[in-house]
Amino acid sequence: MAIAREKIALAVPSFSGGGAERVMVILANKFIEFGYSVDFIVGLDKGPYKKLLSKEVNKIVLAEESQGRVTKRFSAVSVLRRYLRDSDSFVLMSTIREFNVFVGFVKVFSRSKKHVFFREAASLDDSHFSGSWPKKIKLFLMRYFYKRVDGIIANSNATRDDLKKYLSLDGAKIASIYNPLDKVQCLSKKVSIKIVAAGRLVPNKNFPDLIKSLPHVKEKYP
Repeated sequence: MAIAREKIALAVPSFSGGGAERVMVILANKFIEFGYSVDFIVGLDKGPYKKLLSKEVNKIVLAEESQGRVTKRFSAVSVLRRYLRDSDSFVLMSTIREFNVFVGFVKVFSRSKKHVFFREAASLDDSHFSGSWPKKIKLFLMRYFYKRVDGIIANSNATRDDLKKYLSLDGAKIASIYNPLDKVQCLSKKVSIKIVAAGRLVPNKNFPDLIKSLPHVKEKYP
C-alpha cells in the first residue's frame, strides 16, 4: 500500500510579477522533488511563471479572469475558506503583503485551525505607511493579521528587523530564510570575475548604491 505523503500548500495572487511569485514556484517544484505533495493556490491563473510549475503540483485557482471585480472577491473568499476548512495539507504559506492580508482575513473570520505562515518578500520603510489613509489602513491590517498566523518568513535579516519595527511583531515569530536559487548559468566561457544583480528597476531595489559601491569594492579587492 502506498504511503500518503505530507502535503504543503503555497499561495500567491498570480503567476505574474517579480521574484516573490517565482520563488514560490521554485519551492513548489522542489518540495515535489523532496517527496512532498503540494497544493499551489493561485488567485488568478495567469502570468509567465505558470508554465514553470511542475505538472505534479495540484493547482487550485481562486477566481477566473472573466469574472467581475466583486464576483472575483466572493469567489476567492469562498474557495480559500473551503480549502482551509476541508484540505488535508498540514501547512499553508502565502506571499506578497496584500495577498497575505487576504489569506489572514479568510483564516481569522472562517475560524480555521490550519497552520498558516506569511512570507515577506521585501523590506519595509516609512514610504510604505506614512501619509495617505490607504497606507495607514494597510499598516493597520498588516499589524492585525500578521500577528494572527503561526509565523513569518522574512527574505533577509533587514526585512525581519523592519517587520519587528513597523508591525510590532515578536522577533521569535520571524525566521529569516533567503531567496532560493534554482540554477545559475554562466553566459561567458571566459575565466573572469562577474558580479550579477537581478531585480526590478524600482527605488527600493537601490541599484544606484550598488553601482556607486563597485569602485570601492574593486579598490579594496582588486
